[in-house]
Amino acid sequence: MRAQAAAEHRGYVMEGMHARQVTMDDFETFNFILVMDKGNLAILKKVCPLESLHKLTLVTQFSSNYPGWEIPDPYSGDSLAFERVLDMLEDAVEGLIKRLSQ
Repeated sequence: MRAQAAAEHRGYVMEGMHARQVTMDDFETFNFILVMDKGNLAILKKVCPLESLHKLTLVTQFSSNYPGWEIPDPYSGDSLAFERVLDMLEDAVEGLIKRLSQ
């Protein structure tokens, strides 16, 4: 709820959005599988087909301000923790968009 509230405060439409587990089909379907932390990256590397390993990376690999950082879990923090996560994600996505448009 706090994550959605923070995102909606920035103008993101969250209606209809939901999380789901990565499936084996995702490794073939998507060009990128971006994760927020090294723990999830390690889990996905264990199940990812070898030919798709290059698709796995931390989302912050595209960040100009937080390259290679892990996105912290904000749930044990206050509302500022959610704002920091959004700052980090927006920076990373901006870098991803720049890369894709090259």
